[in-house]
Amino acid sequence: MKRSNTDDRRVCLVELTAKGRALITKAFREHAAAMELAAGVLSKEERLMLLRLLKKRGRVGEMNLSGIVDSFASRIIV
Repeated sequence: MKRSNTDDRRVCLVELTAKGRALITKAFREHAAAMELAAGVLSKEERLMLLRLLKKRGRVGEMNLSGIVDSFASRIIV
């Protein structure tokens, strides 16, 4: 569902419907099961190392994305 923000007209708030929440919940469960299956061959130590590496990669990706978003946002005239 989409609705306007009364405090800032530039902002548009979106919210999942009950059907959308049910769909995302099902998709997340399936994704979690697939990730568990994929990581099932790893030892506890290997899982911890994988988690640390993925978090590190996520931070780097976030920094890169932030730069892209900032660059893009600076070109938008609102």
